[in-house]
Amino acid sequence: MKFASSIILTLGLSSSVLAVPVLEKKANTPLAAIGASLSTLQQTAGADQVAISNALASIKNDVTASAQIIAALGVNLTGIATALQTSGNEIYTATAGAAGGLAVTASGFTQYEIDILTTYIIQAVDFVKSVRATLTVTVTNLTPEARKAVASELAAVEAAIRPFVTPLQQFATAVQQARGSATLTITGLNNAIRGLLQLTLSAITNLIGVQL
Repeated sequence: MKFASSIILTLGLSSSVLAVPVLEKKANTPLAAIGASLSTLQQTAGADQVAISNALASIKNDVTASAQIIAALGVNLTGIATALQTSGNEIYTATAGAAGGLAVTASGFTQYEIDILTTYIIQAVDFVKSVRATLTVTVTNLTPEARKAVASELAAVEAAIRPFVTPLQQFATAVQQARGSATLTITGLNNAIRGLLQLTLSAITNLIGVQL
């Protein structure tokens, strides 16, 4: 079975992607919630990515993956999907789902807070890219039979990406539109939002060129 030697480098990205900046003492509540959620996501889903890397490494010289390995891959893929879903729900609750909705939570941002939000978005984009890289490497290194055995779990991870990205994108767009001063610089935020939107336009089947 072919094994992509770049998997360790690819998954290693996830361990450093979400180096969450520290907010000032009077923390912007939705912003602090986003940072905490992304940090937890990195820890939980990142651990599953490492486990998948190890599982694939253990079968790199085998023709077929054992039932035990397939089961482990399924568990870890489910863990990533669940972590993405949980983070998306947390971000929605802290922003659009909070009292007053986006009209309240996205208003009054300082330049410092806009810069922090921009950093969070960039980190989220990078993390989703690392998750998709994990899916690609997993599919590439499994036989058709093994791939079919975890097809639903692979699809569940991809399906969890949009609900994770959407509340973050909606909040960032609301902040972008609500900035109270023309002196605030949002060029970086604009670019980060475009990165989020791009994530929702691609599907894993298009990225890897195979059917699950």
